[in-house]
Amino acid sequence: MLKLLTLSVISASLALAINLDSKDKTVLEYETKRFSALAKKNRFDLKNVEIIKTQPISKEWKSYLFKIQFERGNGLETFSEVILSNGEFIAPDLINAKSGRAVGKNISVDLDESYYNDANLLYGSKDSKHKLVIFSDPVCPFCMSFVPKLIDDLKNQNDIALYFYHFPLTQIHPSAPAIIKASLALEHIDKKYAKEIYQAKLNPKERDEQKVIDEINKKLGTKLTLKDINTKEIKERLARDMEKSSDALINSTPSIFFDGKKDATRVKYKDYLK
Repeated sequence: MLKLLTLSVISASLALAINLDSKDKTVLEYETKRFSALAKKNRFDLKNVEIIKTQPISKEWKSYLFKIQFERGNGLETFSEVILSNGEFIAPDLINAKSGRAVGKNISVDLDESYYNDANLLYGSKDSKHKLVIFSDPVCPFCMSFVPKLIDDLKNQNDIALYFYHFPLTQIHPSAPAIIKASLALEHIDKKYAKEIYQAKLNPKERDEQKVIDEINKKLGTKLTLKDINTKEIKERLARDMEKSSDALINSTPSIFFDGKKDATRVKYKDYLK
């Protein structure tokens, strides 16, 4: 039977994390009812609706960053949504009449020190002055063009550390988890494979791990086996990356954070290259 959280329970939990004014509570009530109806229609269990962060964009309007959690066959899933409201009206975004730019989507969580984990450090040093964190999928079309260039830019930089988190978009790229595990196995041999995996143009739709490995071996000249990519260490690393991605409310790739702040332009780091 569908189990829905009541607004009172959600509001009580939120009171501990963020102070809500009357307008905020109106927005929270709207989103809770909307996602409750969506959950009922699609027959999954809504577990949580939270306002993670608010950000003023004018005297009357705010951006709201929501964290939504629901449970279905594959377990607990987390995603984020941004909406705008003045307490009376709600909109997916607003356009600045002078600049012509959307103003509502530039809101995100900030990364804490836990994201600067040695296991995720690809290039640079934990003592580097600046830190760039990327969340990426190896068969995401934009990632495939962006990541190799990013690695080339940063692999010899002493002042910028590159931390790499794998975030497979499994619903549209079912081969991504196997490719990521293969990449992790190969990076133990040579870091060059972190880049080459993205250049291999692998099939994003393959579900058979053996066929995924066969394609990688053929294109990269490697000799990976199923055993190589399914070690306890590699499985735990991928699980941690996905958990940290969920905590950061990542829902698209590539997502870039520079010194803890999300960089929607993805190129801020270039101002610090030497």
